[in-house]
Amino acid sequence: EYIRISELRLCTAMAGESDEAASAFRKLHPRAFYDRFLKRGVRPDGRGTNQVRNTFVSVGGVHTADGSSVVRLGETTVQCGIRYKVGVPTVDAPMDGHVDVRVHLLPICSPKYESSRPGEESYVIAEFLNRTIEKGKLIDNSELCIQ
Repeated sequence: EYIRISELRLCTAMAGESDEAASAFRKLHPRAFYDRFLKRGVRPDGRGTNQVRNTFVSVGGVHTADGSSVVRLGETTVQCGIRYKVGVPTVDAPMDGHVDVRVHLLPICSPKYESSRPGEESYVIAEFLNRTIEKGKLIDNSELCIQ
């Protein structure tokens, strides 16, 4: 049975500790924190380990992009905008197009992010996504070439 309980309250009930102690335990020992839930077959938010979060997808909400979407999984929201530009292929791959992923973490995500320029986390995530797309061959770059 699915019972939605706040993560902190569930941890407190499981550990028999105060909210403050449970919060500190989660920050200091995240692996042990999550292990307590996994051993009982539940997640910190009360879902079973096989239950997925509610999913919502909206397409076309960013009017300044050539394509866009908003995906919401539970309480996590991601917005993606796609822009394209025609360019000249590289000498090394004259029949291939190019994909360049950029990530912008805005202040709406967290107060630690600035709207003026991307921070280090943005670059790390973008590099990870670029490598994943390239090494996983998720996109056939030859299909991006205009002849």
